[in-house]
Amino acid sequence: MVQNVVYASHGVTVGSPKTGQYRKILLSDTMIERLKEWQKQQQQYIEEVGDLFDESKDLVFSSHLGGYINEQLFRLFWMKLTIASGLNIRFHDLRHIGAARLLSQGV
Repeated sequence: MVQNVVYASHGVTVGSPKTGQYRKILLSDTMIERLKEWQKQQQQYIEEVGDLFDESKDLVFSSHLGGYINEQLFRLFWMKLTIASGLNIRFHDLRHIGAARLLSQGV
């Protein structure tokens, strides 16, 4: 399923991407293995939490109870992480950093 999550003042809106299209992202074998391991860990956590966890959204990364991650809390976490690491980058900048690295590697 392809979804786009938009955080706005009135709440979270879930729908199709604004272009109606999606991007295909090639993942390395290592990344696929890491995601499979994360899926196992997540499933163990869901079994521990039981009915409190909302599996209906079927998210790869969710809040501790299966909902959408709170954008403000994520921004606060990201800010604390970058300050602690001495980096001054926005989360969105990772997209550009990743693209630059791929280009430098001839991808």
